[in-house]
Amino acid sequence: MTDVIDGHRHLGRGVDTVDDLDHLLADMDAHGVARTVLIPTDREIAVDNRAGNDAMLAAATTHPDRLLPMATVNPWFGAQAVAELRRAVYAGAVGLKLHPALQGFVLCHPMVHPLIAECQTLGVPVYVHTGTPPYAQPLQLVELARTFPKVTFVMGHAGSTDLKADAIPAAHLAANVVVETSWSLPARLRQLVETYGAHRVMFGSDAPLSSLGLELANHRAADLSAPDAAEVFGGTAQRVFGGGASS
Repeated sequence: MTDVIDGHRHLGRGVDTVDDLDHLLADMDAHGVARTVLIPTDREIAVDNRAGNDAMLAAATTHPDRLLPMATVNPWFGAQAVAELRRAVYAGAVGLKLHPALQGFVLCHPMVHPLIAECQTLGVPVYVHTGTPPYAQPLQLVELARTFPKVTFVMGHAGSTDLKADAIPAAHLAANVVVETSWSLPARLRQLVETYGAHRVMFGSDAPLSSLGLELANHRAADLSAPDAAEVFGGTAQRVFGGGASS
């Protein structure tokens, strides 16, 4: 079976959670996770972008074979955000994380376009938190993805929980969108695989907000075929996050 890749996990101290590097690595080992995509936490996503990016990059340098750092920037910072994204990707970040609800923008607003255009230039994907109305809606992501068809977008949490129904029609409206599955129960996981195809579905834990063990158990209870499980647990994430820029 493909090595398990956790496509979305937070590192650091958030408003309600804390996860340090030693615990994260021990949790990965305990559950057989080979690699994890690292995401900053609340304040670092909203305003302290450079500090969060540097923390993810520094953590990844300690275990480059296991940890993949994501950058985050707030579109409200304009040209400064574009420059910080570029800096972080050249330093090793594998993509951009956007959180419209925390960062305070509407996902399909043109203010985000310069960042997406930069991701296209850099050849990196865009992970977007979805599921929090009114800012982070799956069909808003579809509009953005159709505007930038050469960029791969990851629909974080597949719209869970408030907007999970919208993730289904989204599959047919933008082929450059894949879904990350945290907070999904087994029946929902089967529905996502049937709708998107396993090659567009990616395992993520959203730990420590959720539990790595619980998310893995839900996926295994979905009883996916071996080929589909290989895609969901690692193949999709490997393709999405395998690239990046070089200086």
